[in-house]
Amino acid sequence: MTISNLFSLSGKVALVTGASRGIGKAIALGFAGAGAKLALVARSENKLLEVQAEIKALGSEAKIFPCNLRQIERIQDLISQVIETFGQIDILVNNAGTTNGRQKASMSTQSPRDILTQIYQRELSKIRCDLHNC
Repeated sequence: MTISNLFSLSGKVALVTGASRGIGKAIALGFAGAGAKLALVARSENKLLEVQAEIKALGSEAKIFPCNLRQIERIQDLISQVIETFGQIDILVNNAGTTNGRQKASMSTQSPRDILTQIYQRELSKIRCDLHNC
């Protein structure tokens, strides 16, 4: 028995942000290996084309959707394009990240726990704000 027998995503559509490299690319390739169709999202069209070619070599379908997700107004258009292309979205991997233009050497030396706590608090405050329409 292989992993693909245990973990099939055949017939599923996965939208993966940050799909041009790193963890996002690895997840996209893994999902493709499990039979999913992929909507690949990242800023770099050229890097997305490279990932798309790797996925096609695995025998899976992938479409690219270059998009800077920091432009909030583009997100609804992105979702509409993916649904128009595939008819559905079954899986969302929200992996896009940013360093806010800072080089790694200039970034904080805080512990991962402190950084995650700050991110959690920031995201929680956004949810509260959304719930209270502020």
